[in-house]
Amino acid sequence: MTRLGPCSYFAIALVAVPIALHLATITWHSVNIPFWDDFDSILLFVLPETNHVQTLFEQHNEHRIAWTRSVAWTYTFLKGEVEFSHLSILGGLGLTGLLLAFLKLYSDKRLPIILFAPAAFIALHPISYGRLLWAMAALQNYFVLLFAFLSYYFWGRRDRASCFFALFFGVMASFTSANGILCFLPLLLWSLTESISKQQLQLPLPKLLASKSTIRFYALSITVLVVGILYFSDYERPMHHPKILDTVGKPRLLLEYFFLLLGGYITIFFKSLDFGIPHKSAGFIVGIATAIAFIFISIKRYDRRCPELYYFFVYMLLTLMTISLARAGLGRNSATEWRYVMYSLIAVTVLYLSLIDIYAEKLLRFRLATGALIFFSFVFNIMFYQYGLSAISSENTRRTEGLRVYLETGTVPKLLFPSSQFATQTIDHAIELEIYSPPVSD
Repeated sequence: MTRLGPCSYFAIALVAVPIALHLATITWHSVNIPFWDDFDSILLFVLPETNHVQTLFEQHNEHRIAWTRSVAWTYTFLKGEVEFSHLSILGGLGLTGLLLAFLKLYSDKRLPIILFAPAAFIALHPISYGRLLWAMAALQNYFVLLFAFLSYYFWGRRDRASCFFALFFGVMASFTSANGILCFLPLLLWSLTESISKQQLQLPLPKLLASKSTIRFYALSITVLVVGILYFSDYERPMHHPKILDTVGKPRLLLEYFFLLLGGYITIFFKSLDFGIPHKSAGFIVGIATAIAFIFISIKRYDRRCPELYYFFVYMLLTLMTISLARAGLGRNSATEWRYVMYSLIAVTVLYLSLIDIYAEKLLRFRLATGALIFFSFVFNIMFYQYGLSAISSENTRRTEGLRVYLETGTVPKLLFPSSQFATQTIDHAIELEIYSPPVSD
């Protein structure tokens, strides 16, 4: 057994610190108060009279949230009541799992853990806690990324069992969030590239059609077809969403929105620290720079060096472009909402890991550069931490106030859910059945 040296232990500790801080923050600050989609996607679903099998895959806005509903129902079945704070913590494990999956791929490539540490500080940045201490959103937004990445990770292993797991996690992603189904598009491109490679095309036609790569493409195509039929068979466009065709007719708005999403973490970062720099312009420029960096690693043929990470980056770009198509009609300001910033953080994390993979040897020759990367990623995390806690405190105050109003008046205010009547009826019934117990304030 290889013994770890002091440097290795230090590197592991560096990765462990942001993970521990992330989980501690969610655990400490999560509250057992339903918020917005929690009422209809979780609280209503776990009621005993709900037909859980029939409604498991029902459309929720543009999403199919079978994963969120399954976790909520299983937790309620085992514990006897729903606890939204615990569901938020479970959701936070999705982001931790994604980071550990990145680390597993990183270790497979035998890259030094010390260079992975900045990725942990970036990915687990507290910038998105204000929205994601929200049970439904945490379970949905974190786990869809984990499932999507696992589909690429296992697809890269190439054996039969791994192919099955790749397709399985692709299906899981599809029924976790609307952007999950997009993970199949890069997989199809990856599989098609393998099937028509120069080596493959040199095979006689019968052998080409029966080759391992082609059979994998068949299996993937059939899976995509079945999932697509199941997902869109009774799909209805949410009435409150702008029409995508209207957005397509405004290419400038679409591109601006996309680049603002891609650089969203910088927009929030500069806005929170009040540097006097136009925060949207900064985010827009960083978004363009990130897109250029993607073009750069594509020219470097990173898709051959590490297809798992490369195609996951493609998936992140597709996710942001789809959000742009669906949301740009709401105005540019919506591009910097808390719930979208996490995508830009994960995108830049993947970009960092890709560049480190390409230039690891050169970086290790210059210890000062390695130290600078770790230092600046740490500063980036810590400088924003207080602002992140303020956002959490503000959000929790809103929810606590909403619960206080409900307990005093018997009516759920709109700050917790748009339809006060529906929310009030749902929470009343859940309390009556002892499915939900509101927290008791001191």
